[in-house]
Amino acid sequence: MQFLLLVYHDEKRWIDLSNELRSAVYKDYRAFVEQMTERGCFREGGECEPSPHASVVRVRNGKTITSPVAIDSSGEQLAGFFVIEANNVAAAIGMDQSRFEPFAAVEARRYPFWR
Repeated sequence: MQFLLLVYHDEKRWIDLSNELRSAVYKDYRAFVEQMTERGCFREGGECEPSPHASVVRVRNGKTITSPVAIDSSGEQLAGFFVIEANNVAAAIGMDQSRFEPFAAVEARRYPFWR
């Protein structure tokens, strides 16, 4: 099965990181991808543009409405994603996510769920 790992973090905190620490975080993400690739689990992944460049699109009563991305109460925004292969959600969550920066949250969902 494939799982979508959605990575969230606080963009303000990310911007405030030193270049040295930000480079270390990117190095950890690359190491995670390399590890998953070696295991044959990695399918794809990427970093999202910061939320000020994103829009929410809704259609209500035939009208298209766009608005800025809302920031939830945690202050976290979608930062990136990975698609990995795993036997079940527990295995997907158990992948070595300790490499993610300490202020990230990772949401795991079966992907695509309709297969």
